[in-house]
Parts: sequence; C-alpha cells; structure tokens
Amino acid sequence: METIDPQMAARVWQRVRPGEEPPVAETPPAPLAALIAREYQLAEVFRELSARFPGHQEALLRLHRRCRGRAACLRGIALLREEEIPPAPPQRLEERPLAAILGRCYGRSLEGLTEYSSRVSDREYGGVFQCLAQQLREQCQAILELLGELCRR
Repeated sequence: METIDPQMAARVWQRVRPGEEPPVAETPPAPLAALIAREYQLAEVFRELSARFPGHQEALLRLHRRCRGRAACLRGIALLREEEIPPAPPQRLEERPLAAILGRCYGRSLEGLTEYSSRVSDREYGGVFQCLAQQLREQCQAILELLGELCRR
C-alpha cells in the first residue's frame, strides 16, 4: 500500500472542495505490545512504591495488581489476534521526588485511558476496552488521592 503525500492530498482537497479544510488524519492506535509494556511498567512502579510507603502499601499493591491484570488481559487479546508480544523490559524506579513519580504515573495512566477509550468500538473487544478504560479512570483518581496523601506539606 502506498503512502499518501500530505501536501499533495491537501492540494487535491482544495481543488475538489474549495474553501473547506481537509480532514485530519487520525493517529493510528498504539500496538498492543506498547499497551502491555506500559501496564507492566506502571505495575512495577506501584510495587516499588509500596515497599517505600508501608502506610499506603495496600493501595499501592492494589494498583500494582490491577496493572498486572490489565496487562494479562491485553496479552490474551494479543494471543487471540495472533500478535507477537515481546517480553517487557525490566523497569527500575527513577530517583525522583515522589510527586514527580506519581505525576508521571498519572500521565501514563491518562495515555492508557485515551488508548483504551479509542478502542471501545472494536467489534470483538470493545466491551473489554471499555472496562479497561473505566479501570484507568479509577486508577487516575487513586493516584491523585495518593499524591494528596503522600505529598502533604
């Protein structure tokens, strides 16, 4: 399949539909392997944080388990779609302030939420992606709660 030159496509669009803006090309969804890797990376961050903050260990381990569960679910989809999934590289927690680490977790969770939400119309797995998106909404809330608790001044 040929790739389309965006500048040429815009010129053709202006000849065919003068005065109208050409449609914006959608960003293709991330491969499942990238989604799985993100879930495993987040899981490891939450696991390591649970060891550092025993007073919040239960909440952090719950986030860890949910990330691992979503990764397993995505691996199941990948297996049924016969997609190759490389093993996730080991992830070490960065030496950064806690607020920065949790802020990064929040941002990564929002990325996942956007990805899962964009896949709810999938014929086979749309319902699953909808559930995963809801889990990430809850995860975002939990991260903000932890941030508020752990980073009190």
